[in-house]
Amino acid sequence: MFEVERRGSVVRLERVSAVDRSDVREPAYCPRCGASLAPRENLVQEYWVAEETRFYCWCRTCGFAGDVRFVERVVSHEVAE
Repeated sequence: MFEVERRGSVVRLERVSAVDRSDVREPAYCPRCGASLAPRENLVQEYWVAEETRFYCWCRTCGFAGDVRFVERVVSHEVAE
């Protein structure tokens, strides 16, 4: 759900949710190379799909561009050796 604020011709949308999102924070490091995403040359943009918070990241060091999202649980199989 979004809260709409109108000021003249400018419309500002602010996400409002009953779910506590304080534990979701933007990625600090590139998922591919591990370089810091803090320098201004990199891009980290937060956006939402339904109730899910996602981050679009671009790393200048390795060229990685893609979505990063946090999950509560991962179910996978164990690789046979």
